[in-house]
Amino acid sequence: MRVAPLLAIVACGCGVPPEKYNSALDELSKAKAALADANRQCAARVEGLQKRDASDEAQLDALKAKQRRAEERAQQFRDLLAKFKAMIDSGKLKVEIRNGLMLVKLAENVLFDPGKIDLKSAGKEALVEVSKILSSIPDRKFQVAGHTDNAPLAHSSKYGDNWGLSTARAVEVLHFMTHEGKMPESRLSAAGWADQLPIAKNDSDDGRQQNRRIEIVLLPNIEDLPPMEDTKAP
Repeated sequence: MRVAPLLAIVACGCGVPPEKYNSALDELSKAKAALADANRQCAARVEGLQKRDASDEAQLDALKAKQRRAEERAQQFRDLLAKFKAMIDSGKLKVEIRNGLMLVKLAENVLFDPGKIDLKSAGKEALVEVSKILSSIPDRKFQVAGHTDNAPLAHSSKYGDNWGLSTARAVEVLHFMTHEGKMPESRLSAAGWADQLPIAKNDSDDGRQQNRRIEIVLLPNIEDLPPMEDTKAP
């Protein structure tokens, strides 16, 4: 026997007209459907909030990690300044952060005579001190970078152009640091940049002098580099 007809008979026996009873059943069915739909929407919203919370937590962790790396690099820079304080105070070199890299900058006139690659006595003394300090920094590699102004070399120069001169000077410093400074060769590399990375304008004697320099760059370790997601374009 079907339930609905039976209920209808019972309803009639209780004095409830069948049409009202059927209408009540329809309303109950609609209410159940509405409740089920509300439950689905609520579950979807809860899931969305949970995902957003997880995303917010991940972003917060990433920001904390970035802040921690920045604080570590700031401390490294302070430590480097402390190690080189005596040489900085004597005017032999400067310690800077440029383009996110820490570097030790030595002026040309401390190391070389104009257009030459032979190290001066004062330059050798400075490089021995620099080598000793850099050797004490564990797990770091360094690049010796040669830079010039934009003035062309004399036609008689055996280095051809500023590329040749800057590279020859960088290699000369590297050889001295490994031979006389006792730095392991595996921790050093050399590069010549000619006049392509000026730090001052080449329209004055002072500017050109600033551009003629040797920089020893502390190369970043893998853990110092930002995660790949930090480097994606927005």
